[in-house]
Amino acid sequence: MLSPRVLRTLAPLSAASGLVVLGRWLYVVADDGDALGVFPRQGDGPGRLLAGVSRGGPPQDSSARKAWKADLEALVALPGGGLLALGSGSTPARRAGVLWTAPEQDVAARAVDLGPLHAALDAQLGDLNLEGACIAGDHLILAQRGNGADGADALAVCALGPFVESVRAGEPVESTVLLEVHAVDGLGAAQDGTPLALTDLTPLPDGRLIATAVAEQGGSTYLDGACTAAAVAVLHPDGRVQRVHPFARAWKVEGVVAAPRGDGTVDLLMCADPDDPSVVAPLLGASLRL
Repeated sequence: MLSPRVLRTLAPLSAASGLVVLGRWLYVVADDGDALGVFPRQGDGPGRLLAGVSRGGPPQDSSARKAWKADLEALVALPGGGLLALGSGSTPARRAGVLWTAPEQDVAARAVDLGPLHAALDAQLGDLNLEGACIAGDHLILAQRGNGADGADALAVCALGPFVESVRAGEPVESTVLLEVHAVDGLGAAQDGTPLALTDLTPLPDGRLIATAVAEQGGSTYLDGACTAAAVAVLHPDGRVQRVHPFARAWKVEGVVAAPRGDGTVDLLMCADPDDPSVVAPLLGASLRL
């Protein structure tokens, strides 16, 4: 059983949902906004926010805020530079992304239309809720979180080259980039029976994937519920679950980066979502023996 430790807090972000490490910096995106958080990789120095695509400030009313949010759930570093945050696709308003072409230079962000790809995945998966992503070789792999009433966990494998070409050209990402979809079974469940469901992915050098998973009550891709368990899992790219490592505490982990040591151990950095806008998101650390 893993016991992640708190390394620092990620103020001013609360609902941290995607994590990338580049050089000396941590980049974090939150699903209740559209800005990009930038934090020192070492120490606990203050972070700063890079503006996303302007849509006006978030409403104060919680119901209106939930309908407003872009639900940016995953963050990836694109080949050739740039960071892309991807919306979950759980509603039509959430079928977009935000691209920071040069975050180190504070270059303005722009919107990315993921609608055609999301529509194709919605037709296949039902209760679409893409919460994780990683780049593995020539593929972009998206993690479907099967926490909806009709949803199921899955890995959606996309052709990376055409995907990036569309993003950089400012064109909609078409369904033709989708190569295959693999069901993911065997993640297990919390003691209350709530299934564990995928929340993020990160690649390993041998082709396997590390995934985070949480059990959230309520059975909804839209409404939040109580998080009753969390884990990391080792997956194969075809969706087969090799191992699941439960957490001692039910952190709602939604972003993960793996750093293999070379001795069969991997160090994990993870960000978590407290599901409370008054609570700052933590950055967690843990080590896993593969």
